[in-house]
Amino acid sequence: MDNGPIRGFLLRCVRTTKVRMTKHGKMTGVLTHFHQRWLPEGMTTNTIHDIGVASQIGKYSDAVESVSAGRLLFLSGTPGLSPDGQLPETFEGQAEQAWKNVFALLERAGMGPEHLVKISQYLVRAEDLPLYPPIRSKWLRDNRPASMLVIVPGLVRPDILIEIEAYAVAPVEE
Repeated sequence: MDNGPIRGFLLRCVRTTKVRMTKHGKMTGVLTHFHQRWLPEGMTTNTIHDIGVASQIGKYSDAVESVSAGRLLFLSGTPGLSPDGQLPETFEGQAEQAWKNVFALLERAGMGPEHLVKISQYLVRAEDLPLYPPIRSKWLRDNRPASMLVIVPGLVRPDILIEIEAYAVAPVEE
């Protein structure tokens, strides 16, 4: 008997470390917790959880919860360096290029800004802070991933002024 659909349903609904699959495809162990929610295969939902801290600083979320039977994309720290090796001289140019790189990677994975769940932005100069929000808003529009922005003493090269790291979750493509 093919128990694949049932096994898939149970693996999505059960949250435990005490259940495992044997090499013959049978589940063994003890079911300890059932998810309050479960999603059909390929669906993803993101829920924004705000406690009011983020809204005091900018347009981002305190936390984003992702319930997924989907694909995860982890973007390495992406500077404002173009694929051909060109680095704009200005912060604004580097920030634009960094976001362009993030969106190119999202597109390559069949994702968009609505799939971003967490971004970390690293700036080298505090004086660039007032220049950054309009650039970020242009790219993110109304999407509100969890976010962190930090001023760091330096990045991998002394001429790089910004780096963006991101995480995205999207449904499994059929």
